[in-house]
Amino acid sequence: MAGPIPSSGESAGHPAPARDEVGVLPLLYGLLAAPAAAALETLIGMGVVGRACLPTDHPLAAPRFSTEPIVWTVHLVALIVGVAAVLVSLRAWRRTRHEHEGGRGAMVEIGEGRTRFLAMVALLTSVGFTGLIVFNTVGLVTLAPC
Repeated sequence: MAGPIPSSGESAGHPAPARDEVGVLPLLYGLLAAPAAAALETLIGMGVVGRACLPTDHPLAAPRFSTEPIVWTVHLVALIVGVAAVLVSLRAWRRTRHEHEGGRGAMVEIGEGRTRFLAMVALLTSVGFTGLIVFNTVGLVTLAPC
């Protein structure tokens, strides 16, 4: 067995000192809600429009049935979920940004700031996928369905 690890004289503390500031559910919602909403928006939208425009081997000039109510509802729900994920992640990051003094060098050396890191990743992920949802919605407005 190896002996005790020599200490530099500093106490590292807990790797996530602000873990009580934000629960696990808001962090998971921020990490997963916007990507899931974007994926479902794409899958449902492509499925509905694909079935309306390509019922056989030859594409149609116009959809067989009105796809707008279904597709607009899916886009609106995805946009609401994405914006909510951005807001939840922003709140989590604001509550944990004070988790450790110092910049990224201190985080690398000491290893503290786990909750702040997860909140920042959740914020970046939710902003990115909400942007994707917005661009998909712009495409819905500007492009023909078939």
